Parts: sequence; structure tokens; C-alpha cells
Amino acid sequence: MLVTLRIKRLAIIDELELDLEPGLNVITGETGAGKSILLKAIDMLTGKRVSGDAVRSGAKDTEVEGLFTFEPEEIKKLQELYGEELLEADEEEIIIRRVVDLQGKSKAAVNGRLCTLSKLQELSRDLLDITSQHDQQTLLSARSQRRLLDANFIAPALLTHVATSFREYKQCADELEAFLAAQQEKDQRLARISAELEELDTLDLSPTKREDLEAELSRLANTEQLREITNQIETIFSGDGSTKTGGLNQLAKSLQQELVSLQRIDQTASLMLERAHSAFNELTDIQFEVEKIGTTLDADPQYVEGLRKLLSDISRVERRYSKQGAELFSYYLQIKQEFNDLTQSDSTERRLREKCESARKILASHQEKLTEARKQAADKLIKLIPQELAKVNLAKARFNVVLEPCPASAEGQEEVRFYFSANPGEKEAPLEKVASGGELSRLLLVLKTIVNKRSGAGLQVFDEIDTGVGGAVAQSIGEKLSAVSEHTQVIVVTHAPQVAAFADSHFVVAKESDQKTTRTFVRKLTDKDQVSELARMLAGKEVTREFEESARRLLSLRN
Repeated sequence: MLVTLRIKRLAIIDELELDLEPGLNVITGETGAGKSILLKAIDMLTGKRVSGDAVRSGAKDTEVEGLFTFEPEEIKKLQELYGEELLEADEEEIIIRRVVDLQGKSKAAVNGRLCTLSKLQELSRDLLDITSQHDQQTLLSARSQRRLLDANFIAPALLTHVATSFREYKQCADELEAFLAAQQEKDQRLARISAELEELDTLDLSPTKREDLEAELSRLANTEQLREITNQIETIFSGDGSTKTGGLNQLAKSLQQELVSLQRIDQTASLMLERAHSAFNELTDIQFEVEKIGTTLDADPQYVEGLRKLLSDISRVERRYSKQGAELFSYYLQIKQEFNDLTQSDSTERRLREKCESARKILASHQEKLTEARKQAADKLIKLIPQELAKVNLAKARFNVVLEPCPASAEGQEEVRFYFSANPGEKEAPLEKVASGGELSRLLLVLKTIVNKRSGAGLQVFDEIDTGVGGAVAQSIGEKLSAVSEHTQVIVVTHAPQVAAFADSHFVVAKESDQKTTRTFVRKLTDKDQVSELARMLAGKEVTREFEESARRLLSLRN
């Protein structure tokens, strides 16, 4: 239970210490007095995010402390859950301290040891449960109904298995889908580059293909001049018979013979002889190349036309691809390699399909187990509800839990829908379509008390659970809260005197102002003060003896 709540510099609270009691603790007060600030302080102890706006004007930060005490079996359970990370073996109480500065930066400590907000949130779930006005509307959401059932009746490990296997299956399915999309693009790409390769292959490309063709055509266009030049060169080599020395070949041979003779006399001529041999070989090669040119001068006209067509085709392709010469050849090699890569046999699709099917089967198995567990959980909840509804003046109401198939998700393959009928003869329908505000408040109270009995939270906090109800209905809510407080500590913020009358400890929140500042304070009521407070809640502005008598009658209902 929460024994002490200490608040400093929070909103209009300067400094406040509230000592709470076992049983039903009721908090009342005028609208705007600061009741919600007390709940914000408790929220801070649960690790909820708080902005710097919560800091009291003129202060640098706000600080909240809560002292929780436990029965021996409760502290043993917490020590098993959290070990010495938060609780030492000899500790029988927990002090949570939370500080938030103007920038919203937060520090939290448990028994003097620093603690992360996530760890504080985890711990707080074992300490207390807060039910706010907002929860009434949240309860209308099918998703919230599913989570309420799951959180309190389904093994966490099973929920984790479903969520994990769904993510793994989704990842496999996305990977396969992406591959198939890429495969379609690949097929389109393959068709395009296949057509390009078919065209480029006919051109026998090389980095200098255009220059080579142009040079060859230029050579063939000057046949007569080339023939005359090659004939003259041939004459130089072989001679024309007009001289005794003959041509260049004969002179080279004569030169070698004379150098041989010179070497016999002077060994230094050996180097010159080697050079003469080398020169002769070079001249022989030159003569061969010239003769080769001469033999190609009588080219077939079709050959020349073929060269011209090939050059025209290359020019056309260069314009089409906006690439020339070496750049076009490089592109040709690139798409040729890409074509080879794309046409390689690929088992990726088969592997991905097998992986996806395996993940689907695992997911289906976990989902089927979760569906069966939810059916059993729904049956349990349906059996628990009727007797509890009777305690809040809904004895003739009917409650049902329906599992509706839905597309598979990380939360399973069915929606959980609460169906309700408040009166005999009325057909059960989804909760959001038939429940009034008062009925919703009472049903929420029933559900919360049932699940909190199972969770074992040592403190239950209800923020105006009675909103929109009064009279006998409010009285039934008060009776229910009083019954709940017999096995757990309860804190209730209420505007309903019928609820406040059941308080074991009654606190009034008020504020006082001067010209400079406004402060909130909390006062625990005596039995006499409680009569006055209930009379005020009944009467409004003017409290008469009749209202005081009505307050006493309300208090008598508690006994």
C-alpha cells in the first residue's frame, strides 16, 4: 500500500505530504482545487512522462516521493521479480523518488538507487493500477478490449511468441515480395539489354573501331597513289636494273660481306656487323609490309561497301546511345557482363518461398494456440462477471465476450469484442453501441476489480469512475469500491457524495490564494468534518440542516 505521498513544487502545490490509510481513501474538493494534481503525482511515481510545464511557477524542478509498504509475501514476490537490482533482501518497503526539471528531464530512484523510467514503469505495474475517466472511452475500443483480456488471462510468453513469429513472417513475406518485384524489373531489363546486345554484337566493336574503319576506307580511296608509292619502294629494295649495284637489298648484303672481311682483320668491327645484320632484318620486314599493302590494293567493291555500311551502322548506334568510340565499347562490355549475370540460374526465389512458408507455419501454430487460449480466457471472464455486476446494481445485465476473425497481425488473428445488454429482453450488442455512461462506469469498475484481484496490485486508484451517475447507481459504485478495499488499498477521487460516504479515510483538497500566489493543501476529515463535506457535495453553495441530515443518512449506509 501507499503509506505516504510527498509532493514539492508541482503545479499549484508548493509542498504537501499526504498520509494514506488502508482501505478506501476518498479525495474530494471543489473543481480546480487540485485533486488532479495529486493523481499527476501518483502518475509520476509510475514512470509516466511529465513535461517541464508541471513545475511550479518560479521553481527549477518538481519532486514527488512515495513510500510503499508490503506484507511479507508481497515483498518476497517483488524480490524474486527484481532481485537486488531494486530491492535488497532485508528491505520491506519501497521509496520511489522522481524529479523533473523545467526542460522535462527526469531522474528516478528506488530506495536511493537510480532507476530508468522503463524499469520504474515495469515495477509500478506490480504496485498499483490507475483507472481514469479516459479509460471509460478506451474500453469502447476493440483493441483495448483485446489487450485487457490478454494482459490478465493470457500467458505473456504466448503473446510474445505470436508477436515475434508475425514479425519474422512479415519480414520473409516482404523480402519475397521485394524479390519478385525486382525479378519483374530484371526480366524487363534482360529483354532490353538482350535486344541491345543483338544489335551491338553485329558491329564487332573495339575501342578504336570507328578510327580503324575510317583509316581503312581512306587507304582504299587512294589506291593509285598507294600503288605508285609501293612500286617505288619495291624498286628501292630490288633495283630497276639500271645500276650495277642493284637495289637496297643487294647493297645491304654487300655491306655485310665487307664488314665480315673487316672483322677478320679488326675485331672491333664485330659490333658494326651485328648492327648491319639487325638493319638488314628491319629492311626485310619493311619490304614485307610494303608488299602486303600492295596486295590489298585491288579490294573487292563489295568489301569496300561493307566497310562503309559498318561505319554507317556504328555512327547510327553512337547517336542512339549517345556514346562514341571507347565509351560505346565499354558500355557493350558492361551490358554483356550484366546479361551473363542475369541469365545465370538463380535458386533465390525457391529459397525465399521455402523460408516464407516455414515462417507462416510457425506463425499459424502460435496463432492457433493464442486463439484457443483466448476462448478459454473469454469463458473465465464471462463466468466471473455476473456476480460482480449484481454488486453495482446491474443484476439483470448480460455480458459476453466474442472473438471475431480479423487479418493476422502481431496481436493474433481475432478481435476481442465485449457485448453487453443492460436490461432483460434487449439483445446483446457491442459495448460501444449500447452502454450508457453510468453503465460503462460500473462495467469498467467491475472489470478492473476482477483483473486486479488476479494481478494482485496492492493499490487501486480510481479517478472519477462515477462520472455521469448519481443516486442509487453512485451508491452501488461506492459499495463496490468499499468491498474492493477490503483486500486492497483504494484511492478514489470523486464528486459523488454517495461514493464518498463509504470512505474509511476522507481527504479534502482545497486551495488558498493571496495577491502573490496560490497554494493547494489537503486535510484529513474527522467524522464531524465528513458530515459537513458530504452536505456541501449534496447542496452545492448553501448547506442547510436538511442536507446535513442527508449526509448523516449516507454515512449510515457504510455501517
